[in-house]
Amino acid sequence: MIDASRFRRQIRLANELRMPICIHAREADQEVMDILKEEAEKAKVDLTDEEYQQSLPLIRTQLKALMARDLWDISEYYQVINTANESVKQALRVLNNDYDRILSLK
Repeated sequence: MIDASRFRRQIRLANELRMPICIHAREADQEVMDILKEEAEKAKVDLTDEEYQQSLPLIRTQLKALMARDLWDISEYYQVINTANESVKQALRVLNNDYDRILSLK
């Protein structure tokens, strides 16, 4: 459970100062998303439900990556966030499929 009033104040202050916010919420994932959506609406951020639903998987991945970074280290952040990065996924596919061929080019 999060302290919703403090979290809302942090969001508003960050918005006012045009600064990013850092969110660390291990088990309040839906509550965090609901508050972020409500605060975006209050700040007159145009976000359709379709856009919200499209962004939700990436937002959740970002939250998980930040938690991994906070719990362990920055390398764990990249292990989580790169699961959503199409360029990294394609590079891994190429490396996995062509690894032996690439090594033989040396």
